[in-house]
Amino acid sequence: MNMDKNNIVLRSVYGKVIDKYILAVSKNPVTGRYPDCVRRVNSMGDMILSDNDRNSGEIFIPEN
Repeated sequence: MNMDKNNIVLRSVYGKVIDKYILAVSKNPVTGRYPDCVRRVNSMGDMILSDNDRNSGEIFIPEN
């Protein structure tokens, strides 16, 4: 198995499961804030990114 530090492997204890799973980012219970990779969205659902965010090459996750 190719284990890469950028991949997360999820396994089911129930064998082959065809269900879909949705993973959501949660707020930090201490600070009440999302992680640095989460960006707010506008009314059309598009992420609000600054020029620095666009040029950084990092991956961002929309808040919705």
